[in-house]
Amino acid sequence: MRAGRYAELQLPVIEALHRYEIGLAELPARTVRRCGTEWTFARIGEVTSGADHIFLSVDMDVLDPAHAPGVGWHEPDGLTSGELLDLLVALAPRVGGFALNEVNPLTDAGPKTTILAANLVFQFAVAAAVRNEG
Repeated sequence: MRAGRYAELQLPVIEALHRYEIGLAELPARTVRRCGTEWTFARIGEVTSGADHIFLSVDMDVLDPAHAPGVGWHEPDGLTSGELLDLLVALAPRVGGFALNEVNPLTDAGPKTTILAANLVFQFAVAAAVRNEG
């Protein structure tokens, strides 16, 4: 499942066919924004309902450059930091492993992206810890 990507319109046909064949579901950022994070969380739940384990990998370049300028690839009209945070906190109780990628301090506007990335990891860890206590 991929959620939040925007610039998928120029996919080579072979890659698009491969994604279809392996059953990779995708939700563009525009869909996440229009339908809301609760709907997106429910859709992710549908797609992953049969999974025994979920590993969540978040590339920071899923965010709009206004929220995360220090990334490897800018995603115009990407998710907001609030949308991503809402999804992370909602998903944390179901996730067994987590990775946060694509932070590039060399291209960051001050420590903006680095601080946001640290906060996302912290908020995810807190939400996961609450799951383990309950």
